Amino acid sequence: MKLLVVLLVGLVAYATAHNIVGNVNHNNKHKATSDACTTFSEFALVLDESKSIQPDDWKDVKNFASEIVQKVGISTYGNRAGIASFSDRARIRITCKQHDNTKDFIQAINAFERKGTYTNMEDGLIKGQRLLKESGCGHRSSVFSRILVILSDGIPNQSPQGSQTGSKSGLSTLFQRARGIRSEGIKIIAIGVGKEFEVNKDKDGHDTVDLGLEILREITGDPALVFTSQTFSQLTNSDFIKQVIDPICTDPAISSTVAPTTTKRTTTQTTKATTKATTKATTKATTKATTKATTKAPDATKARPGPPTGPTVDPDTGVCRCRGPTEKDFPGLSLSVFDIEHFPGEARKDKVKSAILDIVKQSRQIKELQANYNGCKRSLRHILLKTVNQYKDGTQLFFNIDECTVNAECKFPTWLNRLEEKKCKLEDELRWYQGTFGRIYDYGENAYQQLSGVWK
Repeated sequence: MKLLVVLLVGLVAYATAHNIVGNVNHNNKHKATSDACTTFSEFALVLDESKSIQPDDWKDVKNFASEIVQKVGISTYGNRAGIASFSDRARIRITCKQHDNTKDFIQAINAFERKGTYTNMEDGLIKGQRLLKESGCGHRSSVFSRILVILSDGIPNQSPQGSQTGSKSGLSTLFQRARGIRSEGIKIIAIGVGKEFEVNKDKDGHDTVDLGLEILREITGDPALVFTSQTFSQLTNSDFIKQVIDPICTDPAISSTVAPTTTKRTTTQTTKATTKATTKATTKATTKATTKATTKAPDATKARPGPPTGPTVDPDTGVCRCRGPTEKDFPGLSLSVFDIEHFPGEARKDKVKSAILDIVKQSRQIKELQANYNGCKRSLRHILLKTVNQYKDGTQLFFNIDECTVNAECKFPTWLNRLEEKKCKLEDELRWYQGTFGRIYDYGENAYQQLSGVWK
C-alpha cells in the first residue's frame, strides 16, 4: 500500500514538473473552441469607430471581434470572414481572402486603430454587404449561411451622402438598405452598447423602447437577432459571445426544421408534421427548379456536367447528407495520354497547359466539396447530441455521419493525390517542351506509344 502511495505521489510530481496537466487542459480548451461552430459560414463584422468610443472601449471592441473569430474559426476551405468599420465613412479592414487562418486574422484585428467622429451606420452596412459578395466571399454556393454583424454605441447621425441624419424620417434609406441586404439571403445581427438601446417603463408601467433599439430591430427584421450590452467590457462575456455566435454557427435549414428536445409531446407531433410538409414542399420546389434549369441548360454542358458542390437534403429527416460523387464527376482522375488531344490548343504543349489548368480546377472543387461535407458532419453530430430523440435511435444520423466521413476523409484525399500525380506528369512533359531538347525535337507518329509507359 505504501509503495502504491509513493508511486502516485511520484506520478503527480512528474506531471506537475512537465506541465502535463496544464497541456491537457489547454488541448481540451482548444478542442472546444475549434468545435464551437457545427456548420460553416461566411460572415462580416462591422464595427463602430466613432468619436464616442474611448480608447479603452475600442480595445474591448477589438477583443470582442477577436473572440468571435476565435470561437468560429477561420480557414481556406471552412469559415471565412471580413471586417469593416464605420465613423464619418465606412472602410474595409480585412477581406475574406486576406487571411486563411485564425491566428493571422486576430493579429490583424489587434493592429486596428480608431478614427472619425460621426456614426455612418448605413455606409457600414454597404461595406459589410460588399465583403460578403466579393474578395473571397459570396461565390461558394454551398455555404450554410452568410451573416453581417454590426456593432454600434449610438444612433446613426451621418449618411453615405455626407448629410446628417438621426430622426425617424431620415432613417428610411438606412432601413431600405437593410431590407435589400436581407433579401439577398444575408442575416443581419445587430449589437447595441450603452443607454441608447434600453427598454424602460413609463408612468403607467408600459414598456417604452429607446430609439436606438427600435433602429436595430428594424435593421435586423427580427428582435431575436438584436443583442444589447450596458458596457463595452461586457462584450467579451462568454454568455454574450455565445448568444452572438449561435446564429452564425447554426445551419438555417436545420434550425427551421428541428425543434428543441424540451418541447412537449403535442408540440413535437406538430413540429414533425410541419417538418414533413416543409421538407416535401422544399423537395418539390427544388426538383421543379432543377428540372427547369436542366431543360434550359446550354448544349455545351452535355460534354461534362459540373460536379456536386455540397451536401444534399435528406427528404426523410430534413438534415444534410453527403451523397458521394463518383469518379465520373472528375475526369482528371482517369486522364490518359490520349485524352490530352481533346484539350484546347494548337500545339501539344498548349494542350498540356490546358490539361494542367483543368486538373487544378478539379482539385479546388474536391477541396471545397471536402470542406462542405466536413461542415455537414459537424452539423449532424451537433443534432445527434441535442435532438437524438426525434430520430428514434439515431441510426439514420449515424449513417449520414459515416457517409460524410467516407467521402471527406477517405475518398477525397485519395482523389487529390491522384490528381496531383497527373499534374506532376503533365508539368514534367511541359518542362520537356519548354527545354532545349523540346524545342529541337517533337514527338512523331509514335508519340502516344512513347508516352503511354509513363502514364500507366
